[in-house]
Amino acid sequence: MTQASTANTTARKRRYSAGLQLPYTHLLGDADSREQLPTPSLLVDEEALGRNIARMAQFTRQAGLKLRPHIKTHKCSQIARLQLAAGAVGISCATLDEAEAMADAGITGILLTSTIVTQDKLERYLRLLRQAPDTLLVLDHPEPVSRLSTLAQAAGLQAGVLIDLDIGYHRSGVRTEEQAGAVVRAIQDSPALKLLGVQAYSGAIQHIAGLDQRKAVLTEQMSALSRLLAHIQASTGQLPICSGGGTGTHALDAQQGIFTELQAGSYVFMDADYARIDLGEPPFETSLRLRASVVSVNCDDLDGDERFVILDSGTKSFALNGPAPVCLTAPWENASFRFMGDEHAHLILAPGSAPPRIGTGLEFQVSHCDPTVHHFDHLYVVRGETLTDIWPIDARGRS
Repeated sequence: MTQASTANTTARKRRYSAGLQLPYTHLLGDADSREQLPTPSLLVDEEALGRNIARMAQFTRQAGLKLRPHIKTHKCSQIARLQLAAGAVGISCATLDEAEAMADAGITGILLTSTIVTQDKLERYLRLLRQAPDTLLVLDHPEPVSRLSTLAQAAGLQAGVLIDLDIGYHRSGVRTEEQAGAVVRAIQDSPALKLLGVQAYSGAIQHIAGLDQRKAVLTEQMSALSRLLAHIQASTGQLPICSGGGTGTHALDAQQGIFTELQAGSYVFMDADYARIDLGEPPFETSLRLRASVVSVNCDDLDGDERFVILDSGTKSFALNGPAPVCLTAPWENASFRFMGDEHAHLILAPGSAPPRIGTGLEFQVSHCDPTVHHFDHLYVVRGETLTDIWPIDARGRS
């Protein structure tokens, strides 16, 4: 370890001992501390994470786009700071809870990408706006526009808003020119709201495995986006923000000449779902791993049946949507994973392979990074075999 890294580790230990209560801080900086981490737990390869952040930042710069990465992937203010330091103009949050957690951590440039409509949430948004005045909100219907306008005027605040467009995902957003026009007029009639642009995101397209099929669907959706955007700007003039896109389409999004900023998020971690997708360039690495332990080996020598060992990580640890988790620890990369309950799973051994011993720690590429992170309170940051930091998942449990 270098003198500088030793000093950083010492400073972190002091910070934690001074009041930040995080587990396993005694392992910080110790050689082979990776092997001593608890299971199940989430590990982040610090160097791979840094390369992923740098690659997307460079890609968007070269494409002439801004980057407002989605933090629903990591829910961690420390990673958000790294993204901002690399050039991101802000962050995207899926929920009001996430946005509040990030603002509490001092993160700025927040875009709340989901519509909110209830009185309680609109009032919370205005409190958030006092705390972080550049926080943006998406809207897709005149009724919440009117509610927000009334509340904002009474509070003496002005909110920057985007119109959410449905370009094929059918989750939220205006779908027709008539719907778009009604929302535009409602916003224009409110002195407390300032229309800054549109949001157009389609989550399902991100995970279409074949590049040609993904491109065909995106082309169709971009036609809908162009039509709606042209109709809106006919009455508003040119708007500064067109926000959308994602990790699965980022290279294609940049070619459309429509978006001004991308909301990609999963690129920081990657997962088994994205591993099966042809993303083109730049390549992103698996920086997130779930560490599990072998807790039983009594079925590793079954005669005539599949052989497996038992892991201490089940559906309370891994997200269920997506392909099965993938073992990344040699020599069991060809073993297959099968859920068997809340706390346990089977690792089914490949024919002829020697089983891991009881107590062996194994690391897995997770099925879907976003909901897997939501199961945990901390990220254990490693360089090689050394624990270098522990990052709280600030927005964990806030959804």
